[in-house]
Formats: sequence, C-alpha cells, structure tokens
Amino acid sequence: MPNFLVQQSLGYVDAKGEQARVRTFMSLDTYANGATLLGSWKAALDTLTNALAFSAPGIGGFLTESGEYGTVADYESVTDKAVMTFIDGAGQIHRATIPAPVASMFLADGITVNAADADVVTYVNVVTNTAGHAYFISSRGGLAITRFVGGLRTKKANRRRVSIFTKSGNLDEPAE
Repeated sequence: MPNFLVQQSLGYVDAKGEQARVRTFMSLDTYANGATLLGSWKAALDTLTNALAFSAPGIGGFLTESGEYGTVADYESVTDKAVMTFIDGAGQIHRATIPAPVASMFLADGITVNAADADVVTYVNVVTNTAGHAYFISSRGGLAITRFVGGLRTKKANRRRVSIFTKSGNLDEPAE
C-alpha cells in the first residue's frame, strides 16, 4: 500500500499570549502510525520550546487548552525562532521553525544551534527518520528529509495585526 501525504500543524502560545503555528508534511502508511509520528514530533518540539502547544488540527489532533501560557525564559516570545535547515532526498532545502526556543539549544553565542545538544539530536532524529519507519516527516512532494544542515536563532515579527479603537466621550477630542 503506498503512503499518503498529510499536512500537520501545531499551535503554540508563548508567555505573553502570542500565538505561532508550526507546520510540516508527513508521509504515512496508516492512520495509527500517523498519530505515533505526530506524538514523536510534538514531544521533540516541546523539549525545544518555551511555548505551550495548545492545538493540533489534523491527524491525531487534540482540543485547545485555554487559559494556559508558555514559560517565561530567555526566549519567551514566539517572535524568537530557531530556524532549522534540512535537505531532502532530492537535495532540496527545507526549513523548520521552533517558536520561543529554549536557550540551552544554542551555543555560547546564543545564535547558532548546538547540533550536539541531546534535545536537538532527538528532534533531528524524528525529522530525518533515523529509525527507518515506513512513516516519516517529508517534503511537500512526499520525499523523506535525509540530512540536518544546521540552525540559527532569528527574530521574526508575527503577521497578525492588532487594532484597538477607543472612543472618547467628547467627540471634538482625540481618543487616548
């Protein structure tokens, strides 16, 4: 039976209530193995982020956990991201982001991802399918991710805009 391709995402919330979404593609042989892969991927991500996973729409998804925020730490905001670079079987570059990364995953410069860190190794092993499962994290085209290149910390603004309107009781004065 050939594998089928699904898109999976995880929603994360930081210590300030800001939200970010992490997305990947999975090549699956069965639904049960998809739920197993989602669990492994989520567990590996959770060790690398200060944010809290609050939703997982898609295969094996779970309900939103309301009223909880991520951990206050060095990189508490989801605007801080660790960008991990991988290569698939065809040599194409793929990038995965980790919102609100933990400080321990970086080298002393605070920017370069430490490829020898145990939690980073676990995450890379899940993404590159070192166990050789028939189900794996893949490219959009279904190709297996084969190699980890490296990673860096970046600061990226959220795309969401917040507009706040206030009304003044006196219409000839601007609102404060």
